[in-house]
Amino acid sequence: EWAPGSKLVGKPSISASGSTAVSSAQKSQLKAAFKFFDANGNSVLDDSELKSVLRAMGMKSEESDILRIRNALRSHPNQSQTRIDKEMFIKAVASRTIEDVETNRHLVVVSLKEAETIHRILHVTSAQGTELPSWNGRAELTLRHVYAMKIALSSALNSQKMLKYQLESFQQCLRFMDCDAHFTRRDLTLLCMALGDDDAKNKEKFYTTLLKCRRRSQASWQDKPVARVFTDANGFEQLKTRALISRIVSGFRDM
Repeated sequence: EWAPGSKLVGKPSISASGSTAVSSAQKSQLKAAFKFFDANGNSVLDDSELKSVLRAMGMKSEESDILRIRNALRSHPNQSQTRIDKEMFIKAVASRTIEDVETNRHLVVVSLKEAETIHRILHVTSAQGTELPSWNGRAELTLRHVYAMKIALSSALNSQKMLKYQLESFQQCLRFMDCDAHFTRRDLTLLCMALGDDDAKNKEKFYTTLLKCRRRSQASWQDKPVARVFTDANGFEQLKTRALISRIVSGFRDM
């Protein structure tokens, strides 16, 4: 886990122009998701509906999380209020403003030998009480294992923890690169949104190419959860599905 400079770390935001790189297919999926989340049909997401959005995206849905999103929207130059209508919902999801992530934090896959070298450097600098130098604040560096991401094996002095949602999203991407085929529904949502707007066939080609690089023969993946990634054409299909599930569950609660 690496941040090149602590001063570079920040929250994503909607551009001042309000423009977002959203394809027509993505916009269609997000409009459908908004319709399911908008339980009372007033074309605006209230706090309870926004909590459903966060839960569907695999995030925490506490009052502080709602406040974080409202404050992020309030800081948008063209947004005088914090109401979330359909267009603002699309912009917030596409720009990742709605997600609990920080920009300029990265996960880099290293070899065991490289990890050992980094571990020694971190051990020495921490023992000396020295921060890692950077041209923009201090550099932040933490060693983690792919299948035990919550545990920091070693860290540079004063390194901040990556946000839980962001760390879990990265983990699903690394599992995908490791040719894992077993994902929970929530893991698939995180993975599909992290992979973003790429052709489903390209994702499948990438995955199967990695499979061919493995020494041991792999069991068929076509009947495993990972296969759903290759039918999600634009990255938001899983969100729409979870929005529908949320609407159904909400309906049963109101009965």
